[in-house]
Amino acid sequence: MAGGVTGSALAQAQAPGIALSDLTTRYSQVDVSLQGSVGGLSFVRKYISSDSTWKYMSMLSAGKAPFLPSPFGASPTFRNSLRWWHGFYSFVRPRSFIPGLSTWAVRDTDGAILEYTACDPGSTGCFATPRPTTQWSGSQLFWTGGTPGSFILTQPGLGRFVYAAIWQSPLSHYPARYFLTRVEDEVLSGSGAPRVRLTLQYAVPPVADCPGLSVLGNGVPYLDTVTTADGARLKLYYKQVKSHHKDQLDTAVGPQGKECVLDRLALRNDPNSGSTAETVVASFNYVKIGGKRSGGMGGCRRSRPAAGGRLVAR
Repeated sequence: MAGGVTGSALAQAQAPGIALSDLTTRYSQVDVSLQGSVGGLSFVRKYISSDSTWKYMSMLSAGKAPFLPSPFGASPTFRNSLRWWHGFYSFVRPRSFIPGLSTWAVRDTDGAILEYTACDPGSTGCFATPRPTTQWSGSQLFWTGGTPGSFILTQPGLGRFVYAAIWQSPLSHYPARYFLTRVEDEVLSGSGAPRVRLTLQYAVPPVADCPGLSVLGNGVPYLDTVTTADGARLKLYYKQVKSHHKDQLDTAVGPQGKECVLDRLALRNDPNSGSTAETVVASFNYVKIGGKRSGGMGGCRRSRPAAGGRLVAR
């Protein structure tokens, strides 16, 4: 097997803490961790107690704009925000492409928001200008140019993050989102090309009527697999639950009152052998509304539970 589940990582959790900057409660948990020859893969679940963080700059949506799904469902108190997410739920939201005026905002893999001023989106590519609120990070955002084009975020000490999976709503005048598709080495290899550490693929879940799918037919934003350079593969499965916002989801992108959320994670047992056998390493539980499970996490159950985890059996 190219990678293995690290037992200690299955119980690796950060005690809930209070962020003094905004007085929010924050929590993170590593559900799965893989070791490999070229870095590793960690599936990290995160929580924040306020809607304001993800509501900022309408990163998900605004008002009654088309619904953009999130991995564990919309916030129970605000349709256009969330409380739970995972580290691979990362994207760029370009408001528009007017050089020197438009804002290109990145929600990075740690959940932080990075803001840039748009450069000239020609065919040759360009670097956006970090806004004062982002200069602390030292990160650079590059637009590749061309059609459809993509974004590359370079974060010192972390790597290059390529955003090329486009979410486009049924209403074309709403801004698209560019979701994470690759994580690469920060430094180019001897061949002149960056070495790919992780590859992310999206697909339409095999669940009826999942709302919020991109009209491009690429399955975005539903992450399907994460594959390491060694071939280890993490598979994500979804299920449909009742939404807290049954009267606010746009019927143009799915049925009223339903959301598709993460159900479980599985690892391919021997990914380089061609076998499709896999092992479920984590499953997720959701609170109930009127006897039916709804978006908003109630807990996580792992196939190899470890002491110290805050789990709710499903």
